[in-house]
Amino acid sequence: MAEVDLDTKLARRAERKQRTKRSKKKRGLPAWAVFWLVAPFGVAGVITPVILDVNWVALTGFAIIL
Repeated sequence: MAEVDLDTKLARRAERKQRTKRSKKKRGLPAWAVFWLVAPFGVAGVITPVILDVNWVALTGFAIIL
């Protein structure tokens, strides 16, 4: 009886592993696209207070969110 239970448990565990296996397909944007979306805001966030002496917190926050 115990052997049957163990076999059943192992079979259920193997089935669960197969179902929850993640696909190897990558999701999201490629790294180069993320870089070119974020880089201009980062540069603007650093240069803007030096040149214009303005409140640059919004630009930095937007770069962090991206």
